[in-house]
Amino acid sequence: MFSLFTNKQKENIMTFKEILDKCDQLQPFEKRKREDNYYEIVFENQDAKRWSNVLIDCFDRPAKPAGKNPSAEDEALTAPYGGIWNAQTLYRKKFDFGMVITMLWPWDDKVHTTLKMTLIAK
Repeated sequence: MFSLFTNKQKENIMTFKEILDKCDQLQPFEKRKREDNYYEIVFENQDAKRWSNVLIDCFDRPAKPAGKNPSAEDEALTAPYGGIWNAQTLYRKKFDFGMVITMLWPWDDKVHTTLKMTLIAK
């Protein structure tokens, strides 16, 4: 089927609900919250590659990969949601409906990771 949109334009018209639906398909270890503008789950690190593939599909590459110090902008953007540290990963992307940020917080047990995703509406 012919599309009037490039792949980049298609990504930009993706909705927050569509992003959450993609995440739910991976069957997280624990679902904590799913609201209109906030999503929090826990996944097992053995599934990290699958989660990474979905996040890259939605956001491209991480804005702040694990092991890199967060910028002042990263810190300010994530502060209301618990912040972002060196060992954590941050994805962010502007869409037509606002900005979505996703934070991955690995646990000390090396088995689990918390994913927090929020919509910052325009």
